[in-house]
Amino acid sequence: QVVCWPRSGEPFAAPPPEPPAPLPEVWDEWPPSVSPIGIESPGRTDEPWTLAGRRMVAIGGERTGLGEVWAHPYRVMRDTALEVGGRAPEVVSVRVAPDEIVRVLRVDQVELTERLSLAMDQAILFWEVVADAPVDLSLGWIGDLRRMWPYPAGTSRAIAVVTSEDGAGARLSLADEPGALEVRLVDGALT
Repeated sequence: QVVCWPRSGEPFAAPPPEPPAPLPEVWDEWPPSVSPIGIESPGRTDEPWTLAGRRMVAIGGERTGLGEVWAHPYRVMRDTALEVGGRAPEVVSVRVAPDEIVRVLRVDQVELTERLSLAMDQAILFWEVVADAPVDLSLGWIGDLRRMWPYPAGTSRAIAVVTSEDGAGARLSLADEPGALEVRLVDGALT
């Protein structure tokens, strides 16, 4: 006998999550990794990489960038896309270290630096993209909150999304599960 939880068709009503708190006024750049362990490449092939903390894991490739993010037992991001002016940037170089992934990208004459890092003891992903000139930047992903094996796809229900009044933050949660995925922007707005 196979038993899935929660049972399909079971009604559940929960209040929507609270909107995220506003960002602090000061945002400090984080220093580059000091780890002596690292691999640098020109990013000509899509070699896979894994960035893991104790509560979260990010998986991707040198050319394709971030692919999936899991805050176990949920996949919180998949099919991520970074575009500049509606186009995918070209990879110039990649550095993979135990505590961060850094990709240098280019679109026309504009160079961008994409940095990914995880908080070691919390389920927090830092995804920073800095350009050397003003650009129309788009970060996209699907947040499906899929449960990991052995649960079949589609067992999560009732996803609630609340955005902050200033458009710089959003909170996504399952109505029947504790916790939430929060997205906060330093510059820009969620659309």
